[in-house]
This record gives sequence, structure tokens and C-alpha cells, in this order.
Amino acid sequence: KFLVIFLDIELADGSGFEILENINWLEARVIFVTAYEDYAIQAIKHNAFDYILKPIMPQELYKTIDKIFDDELKQQPYPNSENLLKQLSNNEDYKIAIPTRKGLEYYFTHEIVFVKGEGSYSKIHLAGGREALVTKKLKEFETKLNSKGFIRIHKSYIINTIHVAGKIKADGGYLKMTDDNLIPISNTYKESVELTIKSITNII
Repeated sequence: KFLVIFLDIELADGSGFEILENINWLEARVIFVTAYEDYAIQAIKHNAFDYILKPIMPQELYKTIDKIFDDELKQQPYPNSENLLKQLSNNEDYKIAIPTRKGLEYYFTHEIVFVKGEGSYSKIHLAGGREALVTKKLKEFETKLNSKGFIRIHKSYIINTIHVAGKIKADGGYLKMTDDNLIPISNTYKESVELTIKSITNII
């Protein structure tokens, strides 16, 4: 007998990671179910058994089930859920509260593609083309997010490194984001941006 857990990342009353924290003593193969293709995929690949994207396609589910039985026949060790939680707690398993006229709205950091400073305001650009304008300066976001995979690449922009889709050399350089926006790299931040991009990518 063996245990397999299918765990949704975002639940109505919390997150799947909170559940994982309470059951990480179990020897189980954890399969994450998520609607976000960019959601901590590298961390999940390293320490969870597998992940399935929503909407769930039957062929993907069959592949995962086949993989489960294959691993059990080969007596492969169970992935380390404690290491997974450590990685995620430093990255996407983190929400920030954004004040609005009605109260507060909460966003997972993986939803944020980049933040643009506009004087005393900041515009948050979210995955899926959504935007949120808030009365906070860019510096406040930089302070909160600099340990969560975000870097400043221009006086007016901080970007989420998991949403970097490419780099363009023209006109001093731009980063292409997953929402197709091109964000300029200023000379002030060029060296640190280069080092960061090299640390998170492998050129083949």
C-alpha cells in the first residue's frame, strides 16, 4: 500500500501549502493541482512528486497515475515535502495586502508580473492582464518584495524574476515579461540585473 495526495494550491479557506505543513510527516507522493503554470514550478519539480494544471485533462491525469505506479515498482524514495515548504515559503507561498477604497485585497506574489512607480502611486501589473493602482510608492514594494524574487531594474520598475520571458539588447536593454510587456533596464541596475538573470537561467 502507498499514499498519494492530490493537493490544490489555492483553496477557499487557505492554501494547499498550509495543509502540507500539517501532514509533512506522512510518507506520501504529493501531486499539486494548480491553474498557474508559472507557480513555483521549479520548486514543485524538485521536491513534490508532480503537478497537474487546471483544467485537468484526462491524458495528463493518466500520465501522473502511470508515473506513480512506475515509481512504486522501482521503490523510488518519496519526495521531501519539508524541503518543498522551505523553498515555497521564500517564494510564491506569500501574499501581500493591497489597500483599496473598500478595504484590502490580497495577492500571491506569483500573480505579480511587475510593479511600475507613478509618483506617489504604484501600478501593479498582474498575470492575465489585470492591473491595480495603489497609493504606495515603488520603494515600499521594493522593501517588501526584494527577498521574494523581485528585483529593481529601473527607477520606475521592479519585476518578478519568475515572469521574465526574455531579454532584448536594443536601446540599452529590456526584459520581456510573460505578459509581453518590455521593461527597460537602466544603466544603474544593469550589472545587478545581469548577475540575477545569470543565476536563474541556464543558456543551452
